[in-house]
Amino acid sequence: MPQTSPPGVLCLAVLFGGISACTEPRRVSIEPPAEAVDEVTIRVDIGIVEIVPGRTFRVEQVLRAPKGAVVRSERVVDGHLQVEARCKSRVFCSVDTRIRLPVGTSISVDLHRGEVWATGVGDLDIELGTGSLDLEVTGAVRGRVGQGQIRVETAADQLVRLAVGQGDIDLTVPRSPWRVDIQAADTQLAGVNRSRNARGALELTAPSGVVRVRATGGPVDSGSPNIP
Repeated sequence: MPQTSPPGVLCLAVLFGGISACTEPRRVSIEPPAEAVDEVTIRVDIGIVEIVPGRTFRVEQVLRAPKGAVVRSERVVDGHLQVEARCKSRVFCSVDTRIRLPVGTSISVDLHRGEVWATGVGDLDIELGTGSLDLEVTGAVRGRVGQGQIRVETAADQLVRLAVGQGDIDLTVPRSPWRVDIQAADTQLAGVNRSRNARGALELTAPSGVVRVRATGGPVDSGSPNIP
């Protein structure tokens, strides 16, 4: 997985098709909510969102924009933490977000342009306009990208729904049974155990791109015949 960009001064750096002004990044930490949180929503215009597991809840954001250029808010409603960071101008502005989630916390991300990274976390729901997803998950995952790339590694018996308008999907799955539904310009399957009775489901859409699914690990007896 990629690593979070180191702090420093950004000077005329190309950022997702725009130019970042010469400005010192500012860090903002969100204090753990007093009430229990079982769901998190992150809404950001431009930047990188990194999601990792943690024993305690923590959210940090790095604002790469002139002072006053980012409008931030956070609130908790019935156990649902909502964090929003909007750029007044997307030319000289980005917000990188790093989230640590305890086990059992689901998260949704709404990002206009950038990248989403995740390692070892559970249920994810991601909406990305332009950019890439790079996810290693243990729970259900739903990812939608307008233009870009999707790379996912998932666990057995999960629901995986991925769609990209323009771009490719690369998926790595265990060699357990899967119900498979793919709509793509080109499909490449390697070692995937397909079964109509499987608990896990792959629903993959890339109308103008390639969907590649590769199974790893030893064979698993599903108890039902494979469906070609």
